[in-house]
Amino acid sequence: MEDRFGLPDNMFGPIDDDFAGALGRIAMLGALIESKVDNLVASLDHNPQSRYAGDGVGQQLTNARKIINNRIPARPTVSEPHREQIRTLLQRIETTMFERNELLHGVWARPSFVNGLSWRHLPKGQRDAPHEWTRGRPTTAEDLYAVIAEMVAVVGEIQDACLEIEAHPRVEVGR
Repeated sequence: MEDRFGLPDNMFGPIDDDFAGALGRIAMLGALIESKVDNLVASLDHNPQSRYAGDGVGQQLTNARKIINNRIPARPTVSEPHREQIRTLLQRIETTMFERNELLHGVWARPSFVNGLSWRHLPKGQRDAPHEWTRGRPTTAEDLYAVIAEMVAVVGEIQDACLEIEAHPRVEVGR
């Protein structure tokens, strides 16, 4: 048998539509965060946004940190306390996107709000010991709702950060 999307029942078993909807929202919010981080980097830098378009969020966070550590040459009136706030936001984005990846890249043995369980292969840098190459993750509705709420909050904080940065005049670097 197949579900209404053509997914055979023997792949994951029954999939709760609300559960799948929560994962879908996490995927959509992740894409939005990536786009907003691109906007943030463009707000910080003197280069056009097209320079960074298409870079993954990890690279975008690296770009933003480099610009901030270089005292944001395009917006020199941004204070050190404000730069520190942006650094904190970048760490929050990184943590949030890691959580998103953990959920979306897991293979769901039980795709359900009740005793949900996924597992995934671990990249070598995430292994506590060489023999620990997989990790299971129990998940509840509350866990997924908390991730969604955090992602929504992060989107708002990125938007606010862009507005605050853009309130500082941009100077042409090298002119």
